[in-house]
Amino acid sequence: MSSFEDAMEVVAAYLDRGDGDATLLDRCVALGEAAIPAVVEILQQEQAVPPLTALLMALPLKDPIAAFTPLAASNHVGVARAGLAALGNSGDERALPILRDALGPWRIAAVSALGELGSPLGIPLLQREAATMLPPGTGLRDARWGAARELLDIELFAEITIAQAKLGDHGAKDLAIQLATLIDVDDPDADADVRLTWVRTLAYLMGPGVAAAVRQATTDPDAEVAKEAMLQALYLGRAQDASAWIAAIVEDRETAPRALWCLEAWAGEHPTGEPGELVSGDDLLRWWERAERRFAPDVCYRLGRPAEIGELIPLLPGDPMRLRRELRVRTGTRAILELREGDAVSPGEQAAVEAWWQVNTPRFPPGKLHRWGRSYEPSAVGAS
Repeated sequence: MSSFEDAMEVVAAYLDRGDGDATLLDRCVALGEAAIPAVVEILQQEQAVPPLTALLMALPLKDPIAAFTPLAASNHVGVARAGLAALGNSGDERALPILRDALGPWRIAAVSALGELGSPLGIPLLQREAATMLPPGTGLRDARWGAARELLDIELFAEITIAQAKLGDHGAKDLAIQLATLIDVDDPDADADVRLTWVRTLAYLMGPGVAAAVRQATTDPDAEVAKEAMLQALYLGRAQDASAWIAAIVEDRETAPRALWCLEAWAGEHPTGEPGELVSGDDLLRWWERAERRFAPDVCYRLGRPAEIGELIPLLPGDPMRLRRELRVRTGTRAILELREGDAVSPGEQAAVEAWWQVNTPRFPPGKLHRWGRSYEPSAVGAS
């Protein structure tokens, strides 16, 4: 059997993962550059793009730019998207002109990769892309969202906004707040997909008004939008925002189970019993009357203590679906592969996250608002 066939067998086993073996990713990673032809072969069939993109990102390569540039130039959609994502994940500024040139043929993939790359030189490129969709000074009513509501445009503009925020540019914050909370009083269910996209975008944004928008979104008439906002309140971690979870539980809304999970994750305890156990509104309010004094308004909390990234990392294997996303939002670390958030955590991935944390601990003071590798005061998202 050739080395290519060997690699294909290992990669195919990783994609199948029928036995739930979390070490299969590590076996693929151990192939190094030899895994790339096998990955490309499958990507050319437009199959398994997210997990194979994650695999490319995890490969230890001497020169990722040389390895991934041919993929980004491919005419195959899956190959090109994966190559661009891997270039962005490299963190190597030599990828910048490649991503800039890809803004034409592969716009949304290139935008996302610019955000992941981490170079401030990407900010003007992203600002230019944003201006082509929504020129400076254009009001929301004049924008083409109101006329067409084309989902691709909404997703693209949101991706631009997220990419800018990852690079430290939060200039689109006010527009994001408006789109996340824009409800037609005559048809409250209309455009829930738009609001969901923009509530998710708020996770990356800093500035006055963000927390108020998140709280408002927890009461959205669409349950999926409201549940997403519950998670955003957890990522904020401020005592001022706990009222959103409490209200949902007391009022027995459809979102109450999500609200209770977030409250437990934030407070580090169930109000009256075992994790996930139902709680009455009266019991919850009695608990909060006693517990509220433990939470200072100028501190962000998680697990009942000032938010500490290092306390979440050991929990990652037990709840990868939720914690992969949360840790990425908080830290921006490349050790966690966002496209694989629901997969089991392999020993290699866990070791990489722990090694990353050992180096980066000083960047994340406990109790601060941690967002994409930066730390802010909890008041940064307060009243405008």
